[in-house]
Amino acid sequence: MSAVLTREPTVEPLPHRPRLGRMVAAALALVVALALAIPMVGDLIGRPVQAVRVAGGFSHVTRDELERAIAHSLGVGFFRIDLMAVREAAMSLPWVRDVTVRRVWPGAVHVAVVERAPVARWNDDALIEDDAAVFRPRSLDGVDGLPQLHGPEDRAAAVLARHRALDRALAPAGLGAVVELRVSARGTEWARLANGTTVVLDNALDEAAVSRYAQIFPRVLGERAALAERIDLRHSNGFAVRWREAVTTPGDGSTS
Repeated sequence: MSAVLTREPTVEPLPHRPRLGRMVAAALALVVALALAIPMVGDLIGRPVQAVRVAGGFSHVTRDELERAIAHSLGVGFFRIDLMAVREAAMSLPWVRDVTVRRVWPGAVHVAVVERAPVARWNDDALIEDDAAVFRPRSLDGVDGLPQLHGPEDRAAAVLARHRALDRALAPAGLGAVVELRVSARGTEWARLANGTTVVLDNALDEAAVSRYAQIFPRVLGERAALAERIDLRHSNGFAVRWREAVTTPGDGSTS
């Protein structure tokens, strides 16, 4: 009896597919997460700022003044705050030099303020900083100890530099620091020293030349140097001295 050969049918493997139940569960979880998150995000967007944190050491800017300046920029939700607008509002205060603003989760705004640090008074109503930046506060109270500088408005940096140079150059005279400097548009300069003596010169006289004069004053004038009311350096062969009224000297008061 001959054998009957049979072929078993070929079974092709089915492609792997996630189970329908898992897909449905994942979709439901996503829907639930979105349903919970959307109200929370909406609440945060609309939630007002709950606190303003101010950082910085202040001598002239007050916290109340700063908060009043930025208040109108904080009347929106936490995520809607325009940080640049807050910074610009704070920068509008005359005594503010720089400001950094950032959000602090979950409802605060951090405002770090750098206050201006003047090194001199400028003309009649302004102050000048170390880098020659000029600003005009509403009041000059509390800055009486600063040196007074006067000059053309567009020459603040040059006048500040000249003040520093003359302060160094005149130090050997022993008459005190330069507490006031006036520079005219034509270049004439009046430097008033701490002891009340005024030194008159022009901008053609450099720091080295002024320093040489300052070293001569004590030797030539002796103890009377501190009694000079005015020392004029605008002479090619020396300098002229005008004494205070209480001092009597022979001649016309000139020396070289």
